[in-house]
Amino acid sequence: MDSASFAASAALLALVRVRHVPIPRRSLRADLAEGWSEVRSRDWYWTSLIAHGVWNGASAVLLTLGPALAVERLGGEGVWIATVQVGAAGLVAGALLAARVRPRRPVLVANAGLAALALPLALFAVAAPAPLLVAAYGLALTGLGILNPTWETVVQLTIPPQALARVTSYDWLLSLAAAPSATRSRRGPPRYGAPPSRCGRRPSSSVPPAWARRRCRASGA
Repeated sequence: MDSASFAASAALLALVRVRHVPIPRRSLRADLAEGWSEVRSRDWYWTSLIAHGVWNGASAVLLTLGPALAVERLGGEGVWIATVQVGAAGLVAGALLAARVRPRRPVLVANAGLAALALPLALFAVAAPAPLLVAAYGLALTGLGILNPTWETVVQLTIPPQALARVTSYDWLLSLAAAPSATRSRRGPPRYGAPPSRCGRRPSSSVPPAWARRRCRASGA
């Protein structure tokens, strides 16, 4: 399904006709300086990038620990599969909703919708019932679905065309930088409910599996 959607996107983009505008050659440093100047001159833009970075960091933690929590505490793999599928439906629903709703302050409203991610984070933390988790994640992804087209439209309409590529490069950098950082900050899923090892003890994440097996054999287990 993913590959088919990317192929469809590529086919649609190939049909777009754009006018070529020659741009004078400049140094990379000058381009970066111009882009940063455009970002700093718009409070709504750089504050939104901070919000997007926080969202991506929190989402990375959820996507890293969520599957393990679903399997160990919430009833199995089916819970996480349902969570992801409902989230995908929410993402599509949010995008369709964004095409119909015209708020007076679109960026503010769309960014506020990102706060819905706090619901599945809190519910996963307390091991809430699976239906609540699934519904909360669907709501959170609906907020993301509203934000994406709204944000791209506003940026395209307000940023000067000659600076658009430079400005959006900072968007991608600052918005996504938190995701790998948040993922690497986790030492691993919690060990609640882990099955006993061959030695009769629950495995510790600090001991490599091969070393644990050698210890078991050495002890005669």
